[in-house]
Amino acid sequence: MKTITICPACSTAFRVDRVQLEARNGQVRCGVCRTVFDARSSLHIVGDDAKIATAAPGRSSSPPPAPAPEASPIVTKEPAPKKAGPVAAATKPSGRRKVPATPSAAGQFSLPDFKAERRRSKKHEWLWAAASLPLVIVAVAQAAYYYRSELTVMQPELRPAFEFICVRLGCDLPLPRHVELMSIEGSDLQAEGGGVLTLSATLRNSAGFEQALPAVELTLTDLRDQPLLRRVLQPSDYLGPLTPLAPGIPASGEIQLRVPFDVADAHPAGYRLYVFYP
Repeated sequence: MKTITICPACSTAFRVDRVQLEARNGQVRCGVCRTVFDARSSLHIVGDDAKIATAAPGRSSSPPPAPAPEASPIVTKEPAPKKAGPVAAATKPSGRRKVPATPSAAGQFSLPDFKAERRRSKKHEWLWAAASLPLVIVAVAQAAYYYRSELTVMQPELRPAFEFICVRLGCDLPLPRHVELMSIEGSDLQAEGGGVLTLSATLRNSAGFEQALPAVELTLTDLRDQPLLRRVLQPSDYLGPLTPLAPGIPASGEIQLRVPFDVADAHPAGYRLYVFYP
């Protein structure tokens, strides 16, 4: 005698036994359409030589395919994952279209299209880098020319090379000009008679390197601190014709200013001094 059950989804008859029915309280999975159902709700007993000819309730009777496959009980343990082959299938859909690798004639997998495009883009990047190299060299040369004075201060051993280049290019190599590191200390304005005033001051370089001589602006003011006269003194003015014109003020050094000038009929009550580089 045989015990069979019928799948309610596809009407396929299956042989079942007591072990299968007791494994998961009668829950089995159809071997054809994979539907899970309770085998106990449609059990039939037939003879060993009888043909299976029953159908699911509500459907016309028709002979199922023979021989009828056996139903398999529900197994809660997930099957072991298959080892990935040369190309792993995506487990989660994404918005981008997947391009699988295709086997070549030699049996090896060829690169997908996007890999080939990435290699072409790298080649273009190298071409752009090679084309941009002259521009980078020009930019570095321009920066070195513009900051040549500062570079020779930070790296004194570079000065002979810059002097050689400037001789060939017809440029000069001026000393640095950082006015924020220049100051006037101990200034004084004395009347000498006959409308002549004498300015005395100390010009100090607080930088740790030699700097170019700056210009000094003298402004005479009245009792309301309004300007009466203004004069700009160049290095040749405040050093005097008898003093050799130095190239600059040494690091942490200072020079003395003594400048007489005629104010005519002006009667100044005060003055202001301002250091700057033209």
